[in-house]
Amino acid sequence: SDLKMKFTLTLLSYAALVWFAWCQTGARAQAQTQAPASAAEEAEQRELSMAMQEAGNSSVDFVRVLEHHLKKYPNGKNHDAIERALVTAAIDAKDDRRIVLYGEHVLAANPKDVQILEKVASALLARDARENAEKAYGFAHRLELELAVIRTEDPPEGYSAVRWQRLTDRRMATALRL
Repeated sequence: SDLKMKFTLTLLSYAALVWFAWCQTGARAQAQTQAPASAAEEAEQRELSMAMQEAGNSSVDFVRVLEHHLKKYPNGKNHDAIERALVTAAIDAKDDRRIVLYGEHVLAANPKDVQILEKVASALLARDARENAEKAYGFAHRLELELAVIRTEDPPEGYSAVRWQRLTDRRMATALRL
């Protein structure tokens, strides 16, 4: 029950993030051009908003709504943010199929995302096929390279040097295990 509640709260947070990104993108575009958004963009935004409200707290409906929106608007303004929300929801749900599907798209836009690299490589290995193992190796190798760079950087705010070293060491061990 606690896990289900945590999962629901996580999905709601991502839904809010997608909605916020959607609103910010629209506001930024409008401010730059000083022209109102096109009728098609307004309709797309309105439709997504209504669908998100109808989905409520259901994680299944959240994913269904976002997937439907991507199919209907494959070139929508917030395509990348929606795919990121979907891969994060898939990671939380341990849905390997969606982790691979949306994770590969997210990595095409941001190939240095170590969390997604790790999860996509693991999800590919969970499938029994040579081509998946080869893809997983490629993602794991990219993960290893990114972690090597990250290990040389200063720790982010809120991390001590020792804590940062332990975290990057654990991630590197996972990359090497993959």
